[in-house]
Amino acid sequence: MNNKPKGNGAIFFILIPLFIIIAAFIYDNVVRVVSDKNYIKTTESIMKDVLTNSYNNKEEMVKKLYEDKKLETEQLNVTYQDEILYVYNVHSYPAFFGLVFGVKSYRSEVSLKAYKVNDEIKIEEVKEG
Repeated sequence: MNNKPKGNGAIFFILIPLFIIIAAFIYDNVVRVVSDKNYIKTTESIMKDVLTNSYNNKEEMVKKLYEDKKLETEQLNVTYQDEILYVYNVHSYPAFFGLVFGVKSYRSEVSLKAYKVNDEIKIEEVKEG
């Protein structure tokens, strides 16, 4: 006679998909956070380069540097007024496991301003509202 419990198979088939969903959620969120940080650092680097060098058209130079780094420029908005450089841009990247939840891509948004103070470049996040 076989006296083994019959519920083990059901528990196995419930826990494995649950584990996969949790792992997918964690993986996509780590990728999202790392991508957001890299996107912000790249934008800061571009802003420092543009303000450090004497480019005539700073707006066009920011766009060119974004394109050189293969980043999207469709929603890029750059203004330079009163010696302050403002950059707003959006970059999207595909979701890997997010498809389980119906998410096709994630979006990184950056809104920064940069200016010089005593030959040092200060960069701040621009708060909307």
